[in-house]
Amino acid sequence: MLTLPNLLTILRALLIPPALICVLVDPPRLYLPGLIILWVTLLTDVLDGKLAFRLNQRSAFGALFDALTDKILIHALLVAFLVRGAFPAWLVLAMFIRDMFTDGLRNFVAGRGVVMKAFIWGKMKFGFQFAALNAAFLSDLISVPWLRPLGAVLLGVAFAISLPGTFVVIHACAQLASPPSSEASPLTQAPPHTTSPRCSPEG
Repeated sequence: MLTLPNLLTILRALLIPPALICVLVDPPRLYLPGLIILWVTLLTDVLDGKLAFRLNQRSAFGALFDALTDKILIHALLVAFLVRGAFPAWLVLAMFIRDMFTDGLRNFVAGRGVVMKAFIWGKMKFGFQFAALNAAFLSDLISVPWLRPLGAVLLGVAFAISLPGTFVVIHACAQLASPPSSEASPLTQAPPHTTSPRCSPEG
């Protein structure tokens, strides 16, 4: 459905190849437009969520497409900067495996009609990933060498922050096989004929 929020998400997806070109082709000459593209993707991510809420155009497809686009953008840029030597390979790989594992569990739960609540860990992780990418761009753009190791540290913090969210998702999935209880749960049964809100990168 081509709503305005979904069109903004499509725009963000179309910006992924130019962002990669800016990192991989003749660096750091194109780092400034690459950094600008990174910030444009952030602004469109914030804007499409607000518009979906205000215009009552939230949908399960919009939420999935939005989150998937964000994950592809972040991991594509992390790999691109890995090629440029900005991030350690083990850290980029560990974060990718962690996200694929967690997203797989989320999809498993969603396939059984259960919606997981958003966790603060996911928003914090995205914030540190975004800061790490900014440091990677700026380290060569403004010739400040210490920004490159700082970016690696920020990415490490993002990975560490993501681990509690992983355990919460695992626990939530385990609850599917357990008898219902009255305790607070990160699982919410999706009511019939309703749609899920759009979401930022979570988990």
